[in-house]
Amino acid sequence: MTFGDSHGNTRFPLKEKVSHIENFLSKYDKAVSLSSGNSDINALLSYISKNFRERMFLFIVTDVHGALEISEDLLRRLRVRHEIMTIMVEDISF
Repeated sequence: MTFGDSHGNTRFPLKEKVSHIENFLSKYDKAVSLSSGNSDINALLSYISKNFRERMFLFIVTDVHGALEISEDLLRRLRVRHEIMTIMVEDISF
């Protein structure tokens, strides 16, 4: 599991225990706030492309704005190696 913003990316290796997922969600919750850096989905996907060599399912969770920013070339390169599902969430402020 990986998340990031303009300050950098955080990789959190996936394990099978529920407590591990709770720990990831806790770290994510602490990292994301109004004072966090701007998101850069292409930088995050580029990081994944360079650092995750094994074939895997890739779930991209983003809002509509982030989905529109995804580089088609980068997405093509990721699709060669990974199965991809994009999940778009709506910003509650709209």
